[in-house]
Amino acid sequence: MKFVNMKGYLSLIALLALLFSACGDSSTSTDSSGETSEVAAEKENDTEKDLVCDSSVVGIVEFFADSNASYFCDGSKWRLLKGSTGNKGPDGENGANGATAEPGVQGATGEIGDAGGDSDVDCEIASDSAGIVIIKCSDGTENKLNKATCGSQVYEPMEYFCSGGKLYDNKLYMKDYRDNQLYRIVTIGSGDSAVIWMAENLNYDFNDGVQSWCYDCEKYGRLYTWAGALGKSEEACGFGRKCQIGYHEQGACPSGWHVPDRETWMALFDYEKEEFTAAVMLRSVDGWPSGSLKATDDLGFAALPGGFYRDGQFYETGSTALFWTASSIDLYSSQTYGMKHNEVDVTYDGLERTYGLSLRCVKN
Repeated sequence: MKFVNMKGYLSLIALLALLFSACGDSSTSTDSSGETSEVAAEKENDTEKDLVCDSSVVGIVEFFADSNASYFCDGSKWRLLKGSTGNKGPDGENGANGATAEPGVQGATGEIGDAGGDSDVDCEIASDSAGIVIIKCSDGTENKLNKATCGSQVYEPMEYFCSGGKLYDNKLYMKDYRDNQLYRIVTIGSGDSAVIWMAENLNYDFNDGVQSWCYDCEKYGRLYTWAGALGKSEEACGFGRKCQIGYHEQGACPSGWHVPDRETWMALFDYEKEEFTAAVMLRSVDGWPSGSLKATDDLGFAALPGGFYRDGQFYETGSTALFWTASSIDLYSSQTYGMKHNEVDVTYDGLERTYGLSLRCVKN
């Protein structure tokens, strides 16, 4: 593969519909009388702490025999699942004698005690499939818990997510929970070398009119300055500024995603087939002007020609795709890659950071 040098150019998933009752109820399935704790219950033992709870596993349910409790991931913290309210405990003991000059006056009745726990009943997960967990207890009761629901449909949150009452496959789509936008995604490569890319340009509104602009956002996404793509101010990372860039810099990307660097893009080009060149392989089959060189989109990257923004004007929309990387060249320019409608090779250049270019994000 060769390059052509070109100069001048995602509400959290609705919280679980929990169908869960306390062990000890006689019913074999539960209704909505269960409730979730309003206070985050950070799980205490090492095994529980090792399990990651973030937006990629929101809604997942785990049951731990050692603590005889179930937890679900709300996207940031593990929260304790509680069954229905237990019976009231016995009355508290009489209070102490009141302060009085006359001895022997009885104090007020103490507050009602809390319900006692049932430490004699052990529970465990009997089955876990299709978004439904069956929990059986040693007293013979069986409880059903829906991990998550989308409308009336129960689903497995490790495989799907719900948006607008519809289920989406986690392997094909992602949701940016900042503005609830959906994006197609694609896994390129296999095994340890697999990388999950957005298959659409980012369309997150970052400092509109100053660090990002729209020509046709629904189709092409937004165009960002380099600092905007990195989610930073122009004072921090703009033209002439020394910019501090972290590993897997999130930038304007959704949580759990980052701006790809030069090496990540180069790894993408390595998947080029012998009979094709990278630009042909990465461009979308549709969405380019008539007369363009035929694209194959072998990897599902689906690059579209969003053009670029410069000095108050949009240029080459419909004929050129240009993407920022997280890699700086000097204090004034940063690495870009792109495709043109009439060229078979990927373009590369160091463009001034003030340009507005498209951005693709990569999953961490």
